[in-house]
Amino acid sequence: MSERRLIPRLARLEYLGSPRFVNAMATVIVATAASSFAIERIAGGPALAGVLAGLVVIASLSAFVRRASLDWQGILPISLLAFVAWSVLSVLWSEYQWATLSGLLYQLAFTVLGVYVALTRDMIQIVRVFGDVLRALLAASLAIEIFSGIIIDSPLAFLGVRGDLTEGGPIQGISGDASRLGILALVAGVTFGIELLTRSVPRSISIVSLAATAILVLLAHSNLATLSSAVVIVAALLLTWARHVRPTARLPLAWVLLAAGMIAAGVAVLLRAQLIEMLGASGQVADRVALWRLLISSISENNGIEGWGWVGQWPISISPFYVFWQERHSNFPSAFNAFLDVWFQLGIVGLLAFCVLVGLALTRAWLLAVRQRSVVYLWPALVLVGLLATSLTESALLADFCWITLVICVVKSSNKLSWRRAFERLPVAPELPNT
Repeated sequence: MSERRLIPRLARLEYLGSPRFVNAMATVIVATAASSFAIERIAGGPALAGVLAGLVVIASLSAFVRRASLDWQGILPISLLAFVAWSVLSVLWSEYQWATLSGLLYQLAFTVLGVYVALTRDMIQIVRVFGDVLRALLAASLAIEIFSGIIIDSPLAFLGVRGDLTEGGPIQGISGDASRLGILALVAGVTFGIELLTRSVPRSISIVSLAATAILVLLAHSNLATLSSAVVIVAALLLTWARHVRPTARLPLAWVLLAAGMIAAGVAVLLRAQLIEMLGASGQVADRVALWRLLISSISENNGIEGWGWVGQWPISISPFYVFWQERHSNFPSAFNAFLDVWFQLGIVGLLAFCVLVGLALTRAWLLAVRQRSVVYLWPALVLVGLLATSLTESALLADFCWITLVICVVKSSNKLSWRRAFERLPVAPELPNT
């Protein structure tokens, strides 16, 4: 190949590592994850798979070009690698191997893309990317609801939009489901709040964004989003308190608050059915409690250690997922509980790996929020609190937008508080002279 042809190609390759390209790439990745449901409904599953495959290839090339400037120390947490590795191994004993392989490729694509965003963007840049994407998508959700509920006064079945805006909701937006829209709005609310505190966007934009997010949560009529938002607000108040005590008391107080929160979460897990019923979701709670009982019974009788095999969102046409449809005559897309879903699909080993993954991520993010001076480090802690709160009655944490957000929070927190970094600070023993 002549030198004239080689130089332009190298220049194009170097562009993949430029700050402008990396920022655009991160924006496209987060936007794709947040709008995956709409993309699949509009263009089809193969189109979404093609988009993800293309993004993985481009992200890999971009990371390769920027490899010298990336901080690889502790960037891939062992807890994340262990959970993903066990998910991959489940293809060996899965009774629906093609579905497992498809689910694994889908999960791995978002994992790689999440790691890329965490590698190439610092925390404030990640907040800005999420802010820009979620502002646009929530505005698009409101526009779709106005078009469906007011302009044409008819549902948009292919998007799952019922067109109930004139009746006060519930609305579904681009997510096709009120609960998923509520989760998007929850992460958006945390993001817009951090933008307001860091003044990374004009104050008026932040205030309008927060107000619009609150309106969408109310219109979604999502009890899950309401409860999770209350949990996040309490966590934000506790972290603010811990950040303002004297420096010597910050870490002890942070540990105490974290332990109290985990105990409260454990109680909430035990009383999840009663909590849902208290929130007024009586019709939903009957179905979900019945499904949880069937799942626990099935786990105790079959494949309790290794699980049935990873698949992500349930394919209702294959066993054993078809059995639950027969029992309840309802098309369940998941177990409506992320931890129970992992237990069913990956067994007790996968459940322990998942608990270690989210537990370490929350602990690191919580400690960072207290120790770091910048308020931007509140973002991963509060987002993780919100996602874990929603995981008690939804399995959204295991796929798409919630999974890639979890991966980003896990990697960024690990990068700052990795046990492997401790070895960098250990003094090197001097070499003894030869005797």
